[in-house]
Amino acid sequence: MSDESLKTYLLDELVSRKLKNPAYSLRSLARQLNISHTSLSQIISGKRPITAKMIHRISDSLGLPMDIRNRILGHLVKQCPDADQMTVDSESYQLLAVDEFKLISEWYHFAILSLADLRDNVASPKWISTRLGISEKVADEAFQRLEKLSLIECEGTGFRKTGKTVTTTNDIPSSAIKQFHLQILTKAQDALIHEDLNKRDISSHCLAFDPEDMEEARLMIEKFRRRFVHTFRRKSAKKAYVIAMQFFSLENVFKSNH
Repeated sequence: MSDESLKTYLLDELVSRKLKNPAYSLRSLARQLNISHTSLSQIISGKRPITAKMIHRISDSLGLPMDIRNRILGHLVKQCPDADQMTVDSESYQLLAVDEFKLISEWYHFAILSLADLRDNVASPKWISTRLGISEKVADEAFQRLEKLSLIECEGTGFRKTGKTVTTTNDIPSSAIKQFHLQILTKAQDALIHEDLNKRDISSHCLAFDPEDMEEARLMIEKFRRRFVHTFRRKSAKKAYVIAMQFFSLENVFKSNH
C-alpha cells in the first residue's frame, strides 16, 4: 500500500460510512483519527504530504497491521530519500506498543537505555544505582526487564542497546504514559531547584495561540525534539540527560483556580 492508496482508503472509508449514515462527515472521520478536519481534507486531496507520524496515527486509529504501515513508511522513504530526518524519523525509532511501555514506564528504564550509549558503562546494578540515585534492587529489576524486552544486552563488562531508540505513540491516552511524563516533570522540578544554571535549561514563553493550529504545533515540536536528539547523541557522551517539552493552554489552569 502506497501513500496514494492510503489516501484512497481514507476516501473509501469516508464514502462507506456516509452511505451507512448520511449524517457522517469528514469532521466525523477526522475526530476518530484524532486529527483536524482541515488536515484530513488536505491529505485526501493530496495538498498535504503524509508524514511518518501521520501514518502511524491513522494506522493506529484504523487498526492497520504493522506490516501494512511499514510498507507505507517504506514507500514514503523511497519517495523522499533526502527528506528531512525529522519527518521520516520513525525509521530511526522503534515504536513500543502501549503494553510494552507499561512494563518500563518508570523513568529510570529510559535513563538506563541512555546509559547504554556511554562508552564506559558497566552492566552492574551498583554502577547504575550510583549514576541514577536509585536502589541496587530497583536497578537490577529494571535492567532485567529491559533485557527481557530485548532492548539491551550485555557486552563484555558493559551493555548496549540492541536496536533503535524507543518511542511510543503520542495519540493514545494511557495512564502509564501520563505517569511517566509526571515523573519527568518532577525530575525537572528537582533540577530547577538543585542544578546549577549552567548545567540545565528550563525556560518558558507565554503566547496567544489558535487551537486549530495544534496539529501543526505538535509536529513542529516533535521535529525539533528529534533533530535535537540526533544532533547531540555522540559517542563521547558522558551523562544521561532528558529533553522534555510542554505546550498547553493556561486558561483552563486559571479557571480551575477561581
